[in-house]
Amino acid sequence: EVAKGVTLLRALPVFSERLGFNDVLPDGDTVRRGLLFLDDGRDDVGWSFALRLALSWLAGAGVHPSPAPENADWLRLGPTTIQPFSSDDGGYVGQDDAGYQFMVDFPNAARGFDEFRLGPLLRGEIDPARIRDRVIIVGVTADSLPDFFHVPVASALSLGKTWSGIEAQ
Repeated sequence: EVAKGVTLLRALPVFSERLGFNDVLPDGDTVRRGLLFLDDGRDDVGWSFALRLALSWLAGAGVHPSPAPENADWLRLGPTTIQPFSSDDGGYVGQDDAGYQFMVDFPNAARGFDEFRLGPLLRGEIDPARIRDRVIIVGVTADSLPDFFHVPVASALSLGKTWSGIEAQ
C-alpha cells in the first residue's frame, strides 16, 4: 500500500508537491509516533500531509527544511532537528522503524483545536477573526468513521478523549 501511494505521487507530477499521505502510527490505540516520509524502495519518497502543512506554514517565517548539522540524513527545521525514531529507542526495542518516524511531542495538546462546522463557516456565521492567519484543515470527525486515536496527554480537558485523525495530523 505504501508503494501504491508513492506511485500515485509520481503519476501526478502537477500535484506531487501538494499531496501528502495521512498515515498514523498507533501503538495499540495511542499515537506516540509520527511519520514524515515513506520510501517505496525505488527512489520515490512520499511526504506526509502533516509535514507538507508544517512546511507551508513555516515557509512564511523563512524556515525551510535542511540537513541537520549532526547528521545529514536528519531533518532540520530552523533550530530544531527532528531525530528519526530507531528500533532500539526506549521501550520500542525491535519495533518497525521504516520511513522517517519520530516520537511526537504534545506540548499544547491539552488546549485542543478550534473546530467549526462547515455549514456555519460557509454561511459566514463564524467571526473571520477566529480563522484569520491560521491554518484551516477541512476534515471529517463523524462518530460513524473509525478515525479516532488516543494521545498521551493527561488533563481535565483530554482525559479519556480521543482525537480525530485530522487532529492527529
